[in-house]
Amino acid sequence: MPITKVTEASSEPVSLSEAKAHLRVDHTDDDTLIGALITAARQDAEARMGRTLLPTSWKLELDAFPAGRCIRLHWPVVTAVTSVKYRDPAGVQETWDPANYQLDATSEPARLCLAPDADWPDTQDDRVNAVEILYTAGWANAAAVPGVIKAWIKLRLGTLYEHRAEVSAGMPISQIPFVDHLLDPYRVWSLSP
Repeated sequence: MPITKVTEASSEPVSLSEAKAHLRVDHTDDDTLIGALITAARQDAEARMGRTLLPTSWKLELDAFPAGRCIRLHWPVVTAVTSVKYRDPAGVQETWDPANYQLDATSEPARLCLAPDADWPDTQDDRVNAVEILYTAGWANAAAVPGVIKAWIKLRLGTLYEHRAEVSAGMPISQIPFVDHLLDPYRVWSLSP
């Protein structure tokens, strides 16, 4: 059940000017570095939470449709299903009619569920990754990202900016305390795949 990031977010939840204000940097010499660190901090937050912050495209591949009525779509907040494609029994790739499924974006992880009276189509036997689901996840824009997540990104950014090596003053970076519990309310907890 591979899940692949198809497109990365085109913006960041913390702007360069917000980051520089937090870091108390008033020159442009480090703008490229700070921009890269913003991205690194956002990606770290996403990995820790199992959540997508800004619009990103994902691809979920399955060997076959499930026995149940729903498929979990990880990396919420899922906002849209772009397409559901599958290899029919003859091996031809088909695009499934969206009238046959519905998105449950309220659940986390989100779910792609059969519409009432619909059944999953048959797929080619023993075909690896016979089903491909493309979907979009992430809050609509930086303003919609919860402030506590942005605060964590700024704190992480400050540490990354100040400590540019794995070991700083004899202390490994992994031992520098972070305020990781700020992310806990937004962490996606799941007991099954």
